[in-house]
Amino acid sequence: MQRITTPFTRLLSLRTPLVAGAMNTVSVPALATAEFKTDLLRAREQLSTPPSEPAHLGLGALAWMLEPEHSPVGEMLEHGVREASGVRAVRLSFGDDLETWVGWVSWLDRQRGDGRKTLVFIQVGTLEQALEAQQLDADAGGHSWEAAMNTLALFAQALAHLPIPRPHILAAGGFGSGAHAAAYLTLGAEGVVLGTLLAAAEESLYPQASKEALHHAGVTGRALENALWEDEREGVSVEEMRRRVKRGGGERAIVWAGEGVGGVNAVLPAKAVIKRLHSETVDALKAAHSLRQQPQSPGLSSRL
Repeated sequence: MQRITTPFTRLLSLRTPLVAGAMNTVSVPALATAEFKTDLLRAREQLSTPPSEPAHLGLGALAWMLEPEHSPVGEMLEHGVREASGVRAVRLSFGDDLETWVGWVSWLDRQRGDGRKTLVFIQVGTLEQALEAQQLDADAGGHSWEAAMNTLALFAQALAHLPIPRPHILAAGGFGSGAHAAAYLTLGAEGVVLGTLLAAAEESLYPQASKEALHHAGVTGRALENALWEDEREGVSVEEMRRRVKRGGGERAIVWAGEGVGGVNAVLPAKAVIKRLHSETVDALKAAHSLRQQPQSPGLSSRL
């Protein structure tokens, strides 16, 4: 696989700038700390990580899930950061007090006592959040929220307003092909975060029926249209819809999906998904570069 090099890939010694997003119920093995420890050990073995080094993995957390006094998510994050054999990076999102949790990660680093700094990425949905993330000495990854501009507009604003040197900026949201990834890399993104494409991978915790639904959807949206959508159109009451969901059948199961769902062509191993997308990205980058090298056609300038 031909290497794509950006400051982000150099930072983590990666061959590809494609990153798996942290998706609750999809990419998180377990919320119980004991099960997380087992899963982390298994991942370290598969990655052949030396005992004294952190795994080349990131751990994602919704900040509001860290707030309860006895938070399973908080316990999982604490183990992943404080242990020398934990993870290299943390991704935080959707919280009103991210400064507190960035500070907590730094405190866990000091408790570990080996001088290593855990990389902190913050998912942002507005320019104001991106500027705040830089003030917190964290890196940024854009993603459209419920009431926010699309990723492209947000990314353009971030490039225009973030002071130089900028943090490592990853683009997230709506990626369905390597051409999408290449477009953001040429604009200045250092990496691209994948969601729906990997939610449909064989290793994902999504139910098989949901993966198949993603494969056959071919439409965009936060959740795929299903029988519940038809119920609402027909004016069925909420109470009746709840009764129909409880009766089961699967046709009313909610299948969450991002705008990249049109790029789900089959339920494949995650490695195959990344390999295909990486190859598409390389081809698109080469095609973009060739635009500057093609000789001008005879007489073209006279016709323009």
